[in-house]
Amino acid sequence: MELNESNENSKGSKFYKCLGHAYLKKGKIEGALKYFRLRLQEIEKVNSRDQSAEAICYNNIVSVYESQGKYEKALEYFEKSLDMWIKIHGEEHPHTAASYNNIGLVYYLMSFYYGFSMRNNNFLILV
Repeated sequence: MELNESNENSKGSKFYKCLGHAYLKKGKIEGALKYFRLRLQEIEKVNSRDQSAEAICYNNIVSVYESQGKYEKALEYFEKSLDMWIKIHGEEHPHTAASYNNIGLVYYLMSFYYGFSMRNNNFLILV
């Protein structure tokens, strides 16, 4: 089932998110990425952007890149999510802390995948 990609209805936008998760669960990575990106586009169209929804959408996109082993792309979107959480809640909120943790985990995975040691001390704050 395809939705009209120009639909600005928030229910349609949430439907994109659901489709993205369904595709991801079935291992259909490109379909998941397509619908997560459509969700992000719908969020970005709204004048008073829902920054929490945008941050969550970035995290959904990360799950696709992580499943593909594309850790640099995952970091790119985790950092966007982190920036959003800092804007919304500040440095000491659990969502912000979780974002730092997620970024640290990606660096940890990269150390195994690429065989290098982590050197970015900014992510060791929460350890």
